[in-house]
Amino acid sequence: MATAARLKAPPTAPGRLPLIGHALEMWRRPLEFLDSLTAYDQIVAVYLGPTPTYVLAGPEVVDRVMVADAGHFAKGCSFEKLRDYLGEGLATSEGAFHLRQRRLMQPAFHHRQIDHYARTMARLADERFSSWQAGQVVDVTQEMFDLSLAIVTSTLFSTALDEHIAADIRHDVPVVLRGVYNRASIRPASGRSSPLLETAASRPHTTGCAGPSTTSSAPGAPASPPSSRTCCRCSCRPRTPTAATP
Repeated sequence: MATAARLKAPPTAPGRLPLIGHALEMWRRPLEFLDSLTAYDQIVAVYLGPTPTYVLAGPEVVDRVMVADAGHFAKGCSFEKLRDYLGEGLATSEGAFHLRQRRLMQPAFHHRQIDHYARTMARLADERFSSWQAGQVVDVTQEMFDLSLAIVTSTLFSTALDEHIAADIRHDVPVVLRGVYNRASIRPASGRSSPLLETAASRPHTTGCAGPSTTSSAPGAPASPPSSRTCCRCSCRPRTPTAATP
């Protein structure tokens, strides 16, 4: 008699605590914690509170989900909740529309453009490094953010941003990123939006930038670096087959 094969449940990362799961580890040492997951399996369950998140910790399964079988996976509810704030861009769109968006973006990533971007990045990094004085104490986080902002504006905008707009962006981006993460990670009751995002959106601005929405033509803003060098955190769910209509 043939028996149905049972799929092995992904292992749970060690260190899970009651109620909070692995949230303490993620808060205390996120890079080391995520890097450690590669030692257990290609897919590892991490709990943020009572809810499991499945981390793709092996290159083969990352390639399968992101490339080979990408059409069988949707981005999941986290990205669906972000569409109200981020729109239907590359990060949130799916299917045929996502493919169309990717094709529209391809010219910007031609090898000649990449060469131009690389020269711009090297020039701006050298200029910032040259501005430091011997014995000067620098805020590395602020310096890297300012460098990222300079690179983005130099490669995506036709003109440089003045210091007032740059200061607003430096202030607003962390607020928006925290709100976006809060919106994606927490399921608010009755579909209410994240308080952080509501605060960012309602804050008065003199530059025309309103929280997560911007009137700029730039396709993106400086983003936080990935949480891990080797792990790809995905919130994916299998696509539900659409019933055939007569």
